[in-house]
Amino acid sequence: MQVRIKEASPRADGVNCVIPKEVFDFLNLSEKVEYCLHVGQINHRLYIAPSEEDSEYMLLEASIFTKLCLYNNLTLKIKRADEDIFLGPVIGLFINNYTFSNCSEDSAPTYNGRAGVVEHCYCYYFSINDIDWIQKKIKGYTFCFESQKWINGWFPMPDVIYDRAVGFEKEEKPLAKQIRKNFKDDLKIKFINNKDYLGKWETFERLSKYSEVNCYLPKTMEYTNFNDVLIMLKQNDFIFLKASHGSGGRQVIAIEKIDDMYKLVFYSAELKELKLKDIEELRGYIEKYTAGRKFIIQEGIRLLKYKDQVFDMRILIIKDREGKWRTIGNWARIAKSNYTITNYCAGGRCEYYGNIYKHLCTKNSKVHIPSYDEIAQVTIKIASYLEKTFDSFGELGMDIAIDMQGKLWFIEANTKPDKDLVEGVEDFESIPLQNLSIYEYSKYLTGF
Repeated sequence: MQVRIKEASPRADGVNCVIPKEVFDFLNLSEKVEYCLHVGQINHRLYIAPSEEDSEYMLLEASIFTKLCLYNNLTLKIKRADEDIFLGPVIGLFINNYTFSNCSEDSAPTYNGRAGVVEHCYCYYFSINDIDWIQKKIKGYTFCFESQKWINGWFPMPDVIYDRAVGFEKEEKPLAKQIRKNFKDDLKIKFINNKDYLGKWETFERLSKYSEVNCYLPKTMEYTNFNDVLIMLKQNDFIFLKASHGSGGRQVIAIEKIDDMYKLVFYSAELKELKLKDIEELRGYIEKYTAGRKFIIQEGIRLLKYKDQVFDMRILIIKDREGKWRTIGNWARIAKSNYTITNYCAGGRCEYYGNIYKHLCTKNSKVHIPSYDEIAQVTIKIASYLEKTFDSFGELGMDIAIDMQGKLWFIEANTKPDKDLVEGVEDFESIPLQNLSIYEYSKYLTGF
């Protein structure tokens, strides 16, 4: 059940709120009972009467309307628990200060903002400033479909925080950490994807304990010094050196031993290839590259190729309105030319896996190529074990690869998966399911 919110003048009979009769009857309300109306973390006690007219509006007295930080023509879900009435869900999208500063009346609506309106959720963007802990309200931005403009104002502290906040400046990080702690510990606000990163070594260590999924893990070791590289190279002539918390392929070196030489492929403003003549040159380069940072070493997987170019996959999985994992996208990330790093931002390109599947089966007729559904099942299985050992998540970007024998490998999981659409592959007109789904899951978390 849902209602449309509107500010109203005070009534002489002392009734603070009027709602459509259909809603009044559905909630089994009484005009004689004083109810507590909740919007996010703010609430107010009031009397409710059914509308005598055929109206979709829930009319709230102006002073209450203002206290609850509401805006005209919001369409929200409504539910009752005893003498408590809830409007919502209220969802705060937590972002870094730089992204927040780009919200303005002139900026275009985001897919997340548009999706919130379509799903009848009260959603807004906020960052680390302008949080009123006493009044339980936050200053932020929401997008108004009617005016097609961003509204900057005060909003109720949310029922759920969709945590997209990464990339804070060094001096901002302690405050961001404390804010998250206050929301979780003091106000018991539910979070979606509160963890910024899953460290590569920590992920490997934890998943490797489970026989059900460790078969999908490449050999991995923690880098302590250059001797570790030599150990892995003796076992595999093709390896990867990866920053423990790197992303986007920007802190990854592919190392391949060819005869007595070493070929390195890495990203530095663009994809580059470097050939080193001996082990000492390799030592000097690696020791300089890894100075001051934590890395892992991973066996290289000889990836399946699409039209002579290696690829891996980014599978986006989300929790649905029943709190269950489902796969909503599988993008094949195809490496540039003959390089071994596949990331889109490192020069690769994307195709839907379903669009290339038939070609892969034809070109590899003697090998079983996993189908979309088979890949989805394995991905969701791995995600369930990530939740056993880390935390609960609402969405994950899972990097999965297929080797030349058709075996699936888990590379890493991204807790803040990229939501940008891929030019030439995805529909830019419609609101993507990946944006709508987060609000469906929020309704599940809040009982709406």
